[in-house]
Amino acid sequence: MSSRKIHTCLLAAAMTAALLPTGCRVVNQPPANNETVYYQKWETETHRPHVEQNQRSKDEQKEYSDWRQKQDDHR
Repeated sequence: MSSRKIHTCLLAAAMTAALLPTGCRVVNQPPANNETVYYQKWETETHRPHVEQNQRSKDEQKEYSDWRQKQDDHR
């Protein structure tokens, strides 16, 4: 093989190898979005008005944390 063909094959192989990992990548939803869904579910189930989680009292934050942990246990 000529030097030019070898270089062309190496370049093609390098470009293909660079694309392979991105072609198989699975994109998941960020955890924060999932957490928002759980938080809204907790508000609904416990009949609470919507309030940002960090603005709730420490007791309510603890209640949510306990409830959330139970949700993970049921998976």
